[in-house]
Amino acid sequence: MHLAALLTCLSMLAAGCLGEAPHDNPLDPASDRFVNEGGLTGHIANRNGQSLANAEVHLLPVSDPAFPSISTQTNGQGQFLLRDLPAEESYRLQVKKTGYSTLLTSLVTVEAGQSLPVPEVRLNALPLFEDISLRSVHLSRWWPSDLYFLEINARTNDPDGLVDVENVWVEIPELEFAAPLTPTSGGQFELRLDEDALPTSSLSALLGRSFSLFVEDQQNDTAAAAPRQLARVIEAIPVATSPSGDVLLDTDEPVLIWDPLALSFSFSYEVQVFRDEVNQNVLVQTLPEIPPSQTSIPLSSPLPTGQYFWTVAVIDTYGNRSRSKEAAFRIP
Repeated sequence: MHLAALLTCLSMLAAGCLGEAPHDNPLDPASDRFVNEGGLTGHIANRNGQSLANAEVHLLPVSDPAFPSISTQTNGQGQFLLRDLPAEESYRLQVKKTGYSTLLTSLVTVEAGQSLPVPEVRLNALPLFEDISLRSVHLSRWWPSDLYFLEINARTNDPDGLVDVENVWVEIPELEFAAPLTPTSGGQFELRLDEDALPTSSLSALLGRSFSLFVEDQQNDTAAAAPRQLARVIEAIPVATSPSGDVLLDTDEPVLIWDPLALSFSFSYEVQVFRDEVNQNVLVQTLPEIPPSQTSIPLSSPLPTGQYFWTVAVIDTYGNRSRSKEAAFRIP
């Protein structure tokens, strides 16, 4: 009996009467629950490892350029999750955030039914300009002739630290001209271009030209400032009238007097007093932001015995200046 039952059962199996075994595994392609999708998850940070919120994460499939765009943003902890991605497909992630360089990750392949963690992505913060000044300087001299030059000063910064700021330079695209600025201290850079070093015949010929400034960090990422223009070259020269002529004074607190100037733009005066010492001139007093209606000013403190000279300059609201010839005097 048992043998007969066994033979009957084998016969039914051969005829397919028992049907196929169930396919309940979601990773089994024959299953009604088959899942051929996966996800990617990760963390976006700056170079110091601090999480970056609201960074854009864009999915770039390698084999199918027509793949619909999928993007997301990081949350407050710098985390992101991309869902419902075709499995066995390779992707790159393009990560963007304002103020940071865009980064393209290495290839990552999605696995079915899993949210695959990708290596942490760290973005490099772009360097930036905090302040830029572009001004003309006109110095009247007794000899040989008046001096004109251009001054550019830039204050830079970098969220990754000031030490990351590497280079600053200026370009005048219209003239195919470029020149580096020299670092001084604390993210400060400067450049002085005398008139004979300019790409034009004169300082005034630069008026109306666009100046573009660039800053580069140690990762060779670059940021540009909005183009600037030189506003003015001041040709009018103030005249320091008294004391002058190397006169010997009978006071150590002289009142400095200059001729008035009538100009068509807003300006102020600035007075500087120098002590004339062997092989050098030492600045001893600066009296800035004197209103245009004023043409004299007393010194702020007595001067010790010695040889001195002083100058008066007109300075417009952009920092452009024109300075008088030196006027000398002596304190007994």
